[in-house]
Amino acid sequence: ADFTREGNTFTYSTGEQTGTVYHVVSGTVNMGDVSSSVKDTHTGYNVYSGATLEVNAANSGQIITLQDGATLSNVTADRCNETGYNEQQIKEIYLTGDANVVASRRFGITAGGHAQAKLDLAGHTITKTGTALFSVTNADITAGTIDIQAGEVRLNNKSNTNGGNLVISDGLKVNIGDSAKLTIFNDMGSTYDAGVLFNATGSGAIETMGNINIGGNTGGTYSYAGDINVKSGKLHIGQISGDYNNQLSVSMSDATINLDGGNLYYYGGVSNLGTVNVKQNANVELFATNNNDGGVGCLNIATLNVLAEKTATVNGRWDANMAIDTLTGEGALNITTSNKNVTINTVEAGFGSITNAS
Repeated sequence: ADFTREGNTFTYSTGEQTGTVYHVVSGTVNMGDVSSSVKDTHTGYNVYSGATLEVNAANSGQIITLQDGATLSNVTADRCNETGYNEQQIKEIYLTGDANVVASRRFGITAGGHAQAKLDLAGHTITKTGTALFSVTNADITAGTIDIQAGEVRLNNKSNTNGGNLVISDGLKVNIGDSAKLTIFNDMGSTYDAGVLFNATGSGAIETMGNINIGGNTGGTYSYAGDINVKSGKLHIGQISGDYNNQLSVSMSDATINLDGGNLYYYGGVSNLGTVNVKQNANVELFATNNNDGGVGCLNIATLNVLAEKTATVNGRWDANMAIDTLTGEGALNITTSNKNVTINTVEAGFGSITNAS
């Protein structure tokens, strides 16, 4: 039997699903208020249009279907830590129409202890509101749209979770509202290719933690025009590794990249960045094509702004070059590149110092 709640009345209905499903037809259902006999026998929740499922209890391994106009919320207590991980979280969410997530307190999806979590958008839009974190850890995210209107959505490619990894469809679209944030976290060891996320719309912030790549092995133009805050690890522009002879080009001329605890790595052909702000001491590592191929790679930065008492250190490999249209700020630029070219068109008055320049 399936369990159905409509208003304050519980009814039973038979269905063809495997196992049992708790149907939230109208009103708000608090997960923790469902009787233990129901919780022990059902395998998931089906939330109807206009109805709300409130996550106010441990929900390890739950499978939730959100119909068009349905809402999943957490307003009572945090269900995960600040990194977005806790094994007592939802395993799978499926959309059959556009749906809503309201996070007044932290919660999310995780594979923890399961083979793989899932956020199946099925071409629909999930709109996230509320000031708290909604996390997606080690899940398959299918094509559709994540619209972050407030607070933070955090996508975790996380080790030590007893299962899974983060897999993002090329058909995923993201919108980031003015006061919202998208965080991309990776601690799996290798660099994680998240380029599709940097075609996001909106003006909120993208924050990267760990080694994150834009451009993969294809290059391309990435249209995000907001702030990209590199908090730890490396933001890789261009090819991740391997054969550097293919002259990949990456363009992110509208973005503002803030090196605020992390570093910038460049691999490939001729690539263009907008503004790079060095807020903490940072390295800019240049890798380009192998000399044997005869190609020349160049990272073009429109504005490099180094804050006071901070240093940007530029190091080049092979035949990599760097061109800075405008160098500004009150910090320092240290060029450790030998037999490579670093071209600066304009150094604004008051810039701190440039060392080891040839």
